[in-house]
Amino acid sequence: MASAGVGVSAPEDGGEEEATPPAVPEPMAGEAAGPTEQGTGDSETGGDASLADVTATLETESSSGKDALEGVGDGSEVMDNQASSVDEDNGRQLGEIELQCGICTKWFTAETFGIDTTSCLPFMTNYSFHCNICHHSGNTYFLRKQANLKEMCLSALANLTWQSRTQDEHPKTMFSKDKDIIPFIDKNWECMTTRQRPGKMTWPNNIVKTMCKERDVFLVKEHPDPGSKDPEEDYPKFGLLDQDLANIGPAYDNQKQSNTV
Repeated sequence: MASAGVGVSAPEDGGEEEATPPAVPEPMAGEAAGPTEQGTGDSETGGDASLADVTATLETESSSGKDALEGVGDGSEVMDNQASSVDEDNGRQLGEIELQCGICTKWFTAETFGIDTTSCLPFMTNYSFHCNICHHSGNTYFLRKQANLKEMCLSALANLTWQSRTQDEHPKTMFSKDKDIIPFIDKNWECMTTRQRPGKMTWPNNIVKTMCKERDVFLVKEHPDPGSKDPEEDYPKFGLLDQDLANIGPAYDNQKQSNTV
């Protein structure tokens, strides 16, 4: 079942890379386009490329020769895995690292195809994935891209919401910028985007601007309610407008078209 509503468009400057045809003895790493960076980090494209075969140890490469899983932001990550035909139903496993095929729109857990999830998080949206049934090579195709700030905030709030639902006696839907959101992004930066961590700590202010601007995705509460015991320093707080976490996924072009019909 295709995700809708809160999927966010991932930048496509790096473009998709073709999976290695089965006839080639060994997988070859494709070249990835360099990033387009902005000072605020609000639009980041590209990613690190790597190819992997589940019959051998997964290897990662980048155009600069650095390990893509270390958060280097000058390429896209690609994995092309041999796997037997798998046709899972549309049952979701929220809280797990899931991938949605951009062609059949079915959801799969990453472990189904042996994809290395070292640099992945649940509810991420900055990727392209084709299952082995749909991809023309007969292999799975996974391209991890750089995430813009909107995608990073969406993923952070989705994970915080899920954790609260499953761990807290009284689950929260709104989260503090300073106590929850910024620490989560700071801790998981390398899993949320392939862009290198900025040298200057300007991104915390930029994520506030992003969430305040994107009111179709985020809820904003700047001050506690009158009479509330919540301390003022916990604000502003942010949450997801759509609390159905199953709607979070990559906004593939074919999904956009089907949603407008």
